[in-house]
Amino acid sequence: MNYSINQNTVVQEGNGSSIIPIGINEDCHLTGWEVKEASNGSTYLWFGFTDSKKATLSHTEWDVDPDRVTPKAGETQEEASDRKLSNLLQRIKHICTKFVDPNNFVITATDWKSLCESVCKTLDVHKDQVIATAVRLKVTYSWNDYASLPNYCPFVECIDDVPLAESKLKMNNIDKLEKASSLATAEVEGSDDTALPF
Repeated sequence: MNYSINQNTVVQEGNGSSIIPIGINEDCHLTGWEVKEASNGSTYLWFGFTDSKKATLSHTEWDVDPDRVTPKAGETQEEASDRKLSNLLQRIKHICTKFVDPNNFVITATDWKSLCESVCKTLDVHKDQVIATAVRLKVTYSWNDYASLPNYCPFVECIDDVPLAESKLKMNNIDKLEKASSLATAEVEGSDDTALPF
């Protein structure tokens, strides 16, 4: 194998995309939706948002795997799975009904992939309206420190329907607003050197 860096080696600089920042963001648009397949063969529903500065945010929804659901105290495995499924369907409806009249957003499917395809087809029918609708997005850090929409509603509002002063989107004490690595760095930097083990 030969390694060579010279004038023909092209470096792409300044073309990276930015992520919609943590916080309440105005003038965002749903610019993409798709049924995708992960490398393990699992189907998921993908939504892509863009803000007025061309920053982007991807949001995905995955089917509920009952084997990976932890029941709350006093809850059966089936009840826990039903709760997770209910939350999943609520998040999908919460997103889609900001762009499509709730009376026109009725989806029934016998399996996860069919549900995802039906959601996308419904958004496709209203594509021009969907892309033109400006929304307000609540963005927080996920458990693994990625910018994301929260796992609970509300996290999106139609700007034309809800003036900023009346917004229901608020950052609260359960929202993760800093990366875990930032918190650890701040803790070490704020400690007395004599307390450190090294």
